[in-house]
Amino acid sequence: FNGKLIGFGGRTLSEHVAKYINSPSSKIFNKSKTLYAYNLAKEKIYRQKQMIVTEGYLDTIMLHQAGFENSVATLGTALTKEHLPALRRGEPNIILAYDGDKAGIDAAIKASKMLSASGFVGGVVIFKDGLDPADMVKNGRIDALKQLFKEPTSFIEFVLDTTIKLYNTNKPIEKEMALKEA
Repeated sequence: FNGKLIGFGGRTLSEHVAKYINSPSSKIFNKSKTLYAYNLAKEKIYRQKQMIVTEGYLDTIMLHQAGFENSVATLGTALTKEHLPALRRGEPNIILAYDGDKAGIDAAIKASKMLSASGFVGGVVIFKDGLDPADMVKNGRIDALKQLFKEPTSFIEFVLDTTIKLYNTNKPIEKEMALKEA
């Protein structure tokens, strides 16, 4: 969290199996604890009482370039319980800014459940039409991003809405299954 080099990471440019490639885990470099760009974002996070968490480096880099300097990224891994102490620093509202694909939605559900159960305040922004935060910046949609980050869907509301959409609630059995899962 002090800006010292702890490992390397990069994004593949081809159709490689792994989207991100990182240094191997070690005592110093633990992807499950580290938040990319936290050292650059912490002052803004403390001042604004808000942290935007993205899925990847490029999303965070692009958000910083667009003025969203309170943005951090998990290092090609899902948000974990080991990230929670870093997220708690300064007690910010947490905004999960995840891709709208299945992997992003699944990750947002898991993270929302964990954050809500751990007493965090905040919400989720899911990008539609296959876009991600980097795409929004690249397309010049900065005002749209500002609006999305002002009005995220709360963690609990996001989980419930997403869960219910998985079922046909016109059928009693599926309605009961949705209720049990919710």
